[in-house]
Amino acid sequence: MTSGLDQVNSPTSSEGQRFKTDLHGVGQDVVKVKNDLVSLGHDLADSAKSGVAAAKQEASQTIDHAQERGEKLIQSLSHKIADNPLASIGIAVGAGLLLGMFFIRPRS
Repeated sequence: MTSGLDQVNSPTSSEGQRFKTDLHGVGQDVVKVKNDLVSLGHDLADSAKSGVAAAKQEASQTIDHAQERGEKLIQSLSHKIADNPLASIGIAVGAGLLLGMFFIRPRS
């Protein structure tokens, strides 16, 4: 009487040979799945890096644009002050008086 293990180890057993072939195929499939998962992990990491780089670039462009607008506003204000110095002084005095009224209150 032969056991199932003897049939698997027996080189003449067609079932044992088929089992070894199937087992080898499963092993190859596991290696392929592992390689696919590693590749997917690398692809996800690359995608995340490129997304971060794109967001960083967009933020940098937004900051540059805001700086340009700020500089233009300062230049425009400087030109208006230079064109109307008396009006500018009057506005500054009026704003100072209003701020003084808000922050300096009579003590009781």
